[in-house]
Amino acid sequence: MDGESNNCSKTSAPVTADEVSALRQERDELMKTIDEMRSVNEESLKRSIEEYKNLLQRQENKYLALKKHAEEKLLKVSQDTEAAKQEAESNTARLQAALRMLELQNKGLEAQLEQKKQENAELTKICEELLNKYSGAG
Repeated sequence: MDGESNNCSKTSAPVTADEVSALRQERDELMKTIDEMRSVNEESLKRSIEEYKNLLQRQENKYLALKKHAEEKLLKVSQDTEAAKQEAESNTARLQAALRMLELQNKGLEAQLEQKKQENAELTKICEELLNKYSGAG
């Protein structure tokens, strides 16, 4: 028991002003270290945020440039396709007009051929009549 009371007296001994001051100083230094670490971490986070913002901006600019390039290519392809379509339509119209002209020429030639056949038939008939008339008279 005597040892127990001795331990109690050591633990419950009054704290001196120097000890309180030392504890406060230790606490203040610890708080200062924590504050410095927080400040360093804060600056590091700010730099990281700024770096990611810059990276995001560069990526966005790259995306916009690629998008613009793709849109320009699509527009060119669309224009080229439209021009080719119009050229094909124009060629088709021109060829159809040429075909109609050839068909009209063909009809005209067929009509002339038919007329010549009739004229030849009439001439042949006249010639045969004349031959019959003069060969029978002579």
